[in-house]
Amino acid sequence: MGSSARTEAMKRLENLRHGAELQGDNENSSSLPPAWLDKNKFYQAKEVFEQYFFSIFFAHLSGLLFLVFIPNMLNPLLYTGNSSNLVRIFRRYVSTMRHVRKWYEGDIWNPEDAAYESITITRRMHKNVADRLNDKSVAMSQYDMALTQFSFIGLIVLFPQSLGIHCSREDLESLVHFWRGVGYQLGLDNRFNICDGSLEETEAICREIMNAVWRPKIKSPLPEAIQMSKDIIQAMSVVVPFLTWTAMMKFWCRLLDISFKKKTTYYVSICYWLMYVAFQILLKFYVFRVFFNTMIKIAYWRTVKWQGHLEKKLERVIIENSDDHKKPIL
Repeated sequence: MGSSARTEAMKRLENLRHGAELQGDNENSSSLPPAWLDKNKFYQAKEVFEQYFFSIFFAHLSGLLFLVFIPNMLNPLLYTGNSSNLVRIFRRYVSTMRHVRKWYEGDIWNPEDAAYESITITRRMHKNVADRLNDKSVAMSQYDMALTQFSFIGLIVLFPQSLGIHCSREDLESLVHFWRGVGYQLGLDNRFNICDGSLEETEAICREIMNAVWRPKIKSPLPEAIQMSKDIIQAMSVVVPFLTWTAMMKFWCRLLDISFKKKTTYYVSICYWLMYVAFQILLKFYVFRVFFNTMIKIAYWRTVKWQGHLEKKLERVIIENSDDHKKPIL
């Protein structure tokens, strides 16, 4: 990134930070699509999602994992109690997974569509939480919403090939445009929408957010953030086999050029290398993309169908680790 582009990105990040004083919902009308919406490009993202289902699912999970490293994003989770134990964390992230899939596969602009209802419910939930937390300061601000948007699209924009997303520039632009639309429907003002602009501009602001906001917090996280991130991975490991916190951190710290010196067990090493080989090699090939997409879709179907059974499984884990479930997590 050139010096002028970096300067513009720094200015844009400073502008995003001004959004910390503004409510996260700008009260725009969700029933009226914005003038900038390119529906062909927006709907193209659905095809990209279908083609790279596994990679996009992993990117979203990773983004949500690292989002809790940001204190402003961690505090609402701790305050509301929706992430107070493994079962509640599981419910929260399965619910998020179901909503996001509806947005990709449905039509968030059609009031008669389930995706529109889903994104309206999500927007209402955000507003309700914000109203509960807004006594002393602005909670879930426009800046917070921008960081949340980054957790879904930022890693895809910055590391597409490292995530096994070997798509065209047009396909990547469609994903960015899709998340611009999602941001709009969730009440994010265009001034704070990180997907407002060209692909190069979005990449520049994403890189600035990563370097100035996320990387420092990942390098020096709060103890509560570490525990919450471990709990998220442990809860979601009933959905995705071979998912461990240490393997995930090792994978991402290598990409982010962050030192990660935690000792790993033989099992964790296997998980890490499975992850590395899948994303760096196997997902370059169509047949393996189909295989991994199918596996994660089966896992999703299993989770939705047997959610109650999986929650009971996590309840047993809580009982086994009754001392605040502080048993070491791989």
